[in-house]
Amino acid sequence: MKKMPPYVRRGVTQLMYVGDDDAAETAVASGKNVPIAIVAAVVALGARGGLRVIAAGVAAVFGYRAYKGA
Repeated sequence: MKKMPPYVRRGVTQLMYVGDDDAAETAVASGKNVPIAIVAAVVALGARGGLRVIAAGVAAVFGYRAYKGA
């Protein structure tokens, strides 16, 4: 009987290591992410209260997508 590594016996097909990030490999650059992030950041700077929090969150998400897709 051929000796197999322990992870193969448990049905694992791919090993992941600390720091592996699937999002970095699957990110796709989109021309829409940067303008959306800029507009949301401008709205966040001029708004107050809940709108500022929401706009800042949108700017952060789309800015991160643009950064990862570049």
